[in-house]
Amino acid sequence: KELGLYTTDIDEIQTRIKKLNLDNINIVSLTEELVMAVIPYAEKKNLNLIFDTNKEDVILKVDSDKLERIILNLLSNAIKFSKPNGEIRVTLNFEDCLYISVADNGIGIAKENLNKIFDKFTQLDTSFSRKNEGSGIGLSIVKSFVLLHNGKISVKSELNKGTIFLIELPLTETSNVET
Repeated sequence: KELGLYTTDIDEIQTRIKKLNLDNINIVSLTEELVMAVIPYAEKKNLNLIFDTNKEDVILKVDSDKLERIILNLLSNAIKFSKPNGEIRVTLNFEDCLYISVADNGIGIAKENLNKIFDKFTQLDTSFSRKNEGSGIGLSIVKSFVLLHNGKISVKSELNKGTIFLIELPLTETSNVET
């Protein structure tokens, strides 16, 4: 009986996760606020956090809760896997679509692991002495939320050099792009 209840809870959560609650949001302000919110965590590791955008006010129809989860998860990972005194750069670039980039100069990801990182429950360091905690579900959720927004996510990484996550989101018809 308990397992059945647990399965029902998971089904309910997955149903809620698969629905978008769209609203017109200033994507630049939202992203900048999220970056500012994690600065205290970055400062604990002496990390320099940089936010850059090529447009100041852009209103897009997005699910702000899911977009927050995407950006905060990528920022959290960047902080977690960066070496002290490193740099994390969050960039918004508005072109044919919105490109959101989260780049760090941290520990990086081996080429053979790049295709696994978006799988559920994947942790690249599974040893008992691993340095970084987590459930291994974060990037799987990030990818599902990006796909719900009809977007794409990719990653480039080099061991001991850093990692760049790049998200492409369509500029919706209801968007109002101001320069």
